[in-house]
Amino acid sequence: MVRYSSLDYSITGQIDRLNLVLRRAENGVIVLLECNSLPLREEVINRLKEELDENFKFLSINIDEKNKNLPGIVQDYSGSGRIDKKTVVFVHNIDDAMPEVIGYLNWGREVFLDLKVKIIILCPTFVADEIIKNAPDFYRFSHRITIKEKTQTKGEVIPSFISDVKYKDLNELNERIRIQEHLLKKATEDYKIADLSFNLGRLYFKKNEYKKSLKFFNDCLKIYKKIGDKKQIAATYNEIGLIHSARGNYPEALEGYNKSEGIFEKIGDTAGLAAIYNNIAGIHYAQGNYPEALKWYNKSMEINEKIGDTAGLAAIYNNIANIHYDQGNYPEALEWYKKDMEISEKIGDTAGLAATYNNIGLIHGAQGNYPEALEWYNKSVEIREKIGDAAGLAITYDNIGSIYMSQGNYPEALEWCNKSLEIELNLGMSHDVAITYSNMGVACLKNKDLNSALNYFKKSRDLYKKLGLNKDAAEVEETISSLTTGNKT
Repeated sequence: MVRYSSLDYSITGQIDRLNLVLRRAENGVIVLLECNSLPLREEVINRLKEELDENFKFLSINIDEKNKNLPGIVQDYSGSGRIDKKTVVFVHNIDDAMPEVIGYLNWGREVFLDLKVKIIILCPTFVADEIIKNAPDFYRFSHRITIKEKTQTKGEVIPSFISDVKYKDLNELNERIRIQEHLLKKATEDYKIADLSFNLGRLYFKKNEYKKSLKFFNDCLKIYKKIGDKKQIAATYNEIGLIHSARGNYPEALEGYNKSEGIFEKIGDTAGLAAIYNNIAGIHYAQGNYPEALKWYNKSMEINEKIGDTAGLAAIYNNIANIHYDQGNYPEALEWYKKDMEISEKIGDTAGLAATYNNIGLIHGAQGNYPEALEWYNKSVEIREKIGDAAGLAITYDNIGSIYMSQGNYPEALEWCNKSLEIELNLGMSHDVAITYSNMGVACLKNKDLNSALNYFKKSRDLYKKLGLNKDAAEVEETISSLTTGNKT
């Protein structure tokens, strides 16, 4: 009989690797266990304790701001007899001792080697990266093992529009569309037809009706080129880029942004450049290139601070917070989200608030605070239902599904994922569809429905390949391979 692990197979493989490393480490070993999810860290520790035989014993060390000298702490424990060659030491809260702990690690690495200790340092991504960069001597003597949950939660990047559309609810949005379409039918002058088409493109984008939006932007672009309105040509290329980005077509999005950037540079439009820089950063963020994303976010932030664009700053703050969240630096992420939320509340940006509420929910979920996470997600859903933000609802629905999955309620998780998937398919949100397929695969796997799990994983892999996201496709392929070659625990 097949026994399905509560963890997916790629994670089980990493735990097996860790288990093997510890068993073979007669002379001690240093392991950097990179894992951003606090509940997942606990699950990994429990699995190790179950699977290592009775000859091993375990000790947890919590370092903090008062005592950051990890080598010194280990040496003291060894001197008192609490650590020997059979002890596996788990080090927690290393991020609370940053950055000073880096120096201790670099200069005190011989302590671990001399004591022949088996030490596992549990750390988020940003700490592992800092150790590699600033404690290279220590890192050379360590193993880095990365463990990530296969269910992906969805943070939201807030894009920049050249001139945004504000509205209270879906009724107001539909009424604006009705009026603009009526005026367009009566318009005869080129510039009026172009401006009305541009407005309709933005309004339909807000409704997530991307095909209609793209049609109107292409219509106005032809006229703007004809009459030589360079600023509006640049603005239209930005909007076209936003549509492609929303649908996960990143090369096409970047093409639109680059065209817009070139024009804004020529005409000296700094506000336009700030918006484009933010959107270019969003593409690099979506592709996992965080250093490049931060470079472009900082360029945008510098301009927005000079020109006093508070709405632009709110978007940047949110987007920078996303990077810190992805790297497991939750306190830093929360600070940036709070800065964003403060501005959004002041200027009445309800759509921006909904995105920020969703993102704060992610932090609580990653820390295992599931009731708080659901509370923030529900605040986001409440706004989005009111303003008719279907794309935003799809994202938050999927995140709610991930909470139920973490709690072991797989039927409920699948129900929320299906609600998300229906919207994403209807709107053509390809990247989000790929993520949702993968999440549904994990839910089915944990619910012991192997055939359905494989079906969803294959759909996810194929869509990632189609989008050119080869790294994501390879990760899903690894899971499929584990499931189809009998590597089950």
